[in-house]
Amino acid sequence: ASALATLDVIQQEGLVENSAAMGDRLMPQLRALKDSGRYPIKDVRGKGLMVGLEFEAGNPGAAAAVTKACLDNGLMMLGTSSYEAVRFIPPLTVSADELDLGVELFTKALDATFVN
Repeated sequence: ASALATLDVIQQEGLVENSAAMGDRLMPQLRALKDSGRYPIKDVRGKGLMVGLEFEAGNPGAAAAVTKACLDNGLMMLGTSSYEAVRFIPPLTVSADELDLGVELFTKALDATFVN
């Protein structure tokens, strides 16, 4: 019964559609960070709201440093165990404003880690 109720909420609140739309909003913002050349970002990949950002080789500890700087700014990020990468996995209910704020805080963390 609880699984069916969960599926009802997902459908009624359009969470799958929101995930796709917000993923379409997130990916270009992260790719713009990569393309700026300011940061050693190797790749941005994912689907919907499950997005990974991998740092270039030669930056040991980059993911941990960025994750820590994000946390210092109030943004929780997930690292990975084997790669210098971080994962974006916001809730399916995330709004455009919340997503944009997350990218802003992430950019501050990149600046603190690689530019300052």
